[in-house]
Amino acid sequence: MSMLILLDIWIALYQLENYHRRYRGTNVRFALWRLSVIRVVFPQKVKPAMASVADLIAEAIQKKLIVRAIYQNYERIMCPHVIGYKKGVLNALFFQFGGGSKSGLPVGGMWRCVHVSELSDVSVEAGEWHTGPDHSRPQTCVDLHQIIAEVEF
Repeated sequence: MSMLILLDIWIALYQLENYHRRYRGTNVRFALWRLSVIRVVFPQKVKPAMASVADLIAEAIQKKLIVRAIYQNYERIMCPHVIGYKKGVLNALFFQFGGGSKSGLPVGGMWRCVHVSELSDVSVEAGEWHTGPDHSRPQTCVDLHQIIAEVEF
């Protein structure tokens, strides 16, 4: 029960008790009417909050899902490998294998270190997981002690 409902009920009962003392129960119907018109606000069903971009990326890492997003005005189709902070900025390391890029996308794809705050229209989907041939090389996109999620091979 919400605090507002409890407060309204408490106030009404207090008023009922004082009314009863004052008028010795001569008009109990009024007191009961007062109880019935209390402004009771029942909590509405709350829709679950949309997952944040960081949550979506972390989920995609754990489940090896594909991420589609707009980054620097290009649609990117990528597989996330790491998300975390580098010098206080939330970054994610992706292997981009589809979509566009200002510098062009080589055949087979390439690694991208992306500022998560610059991503928009982010969605995740199932599909073939892609990674680079040098995935075991140490990454520098995220500080090692600031990793939120990292893909397991």
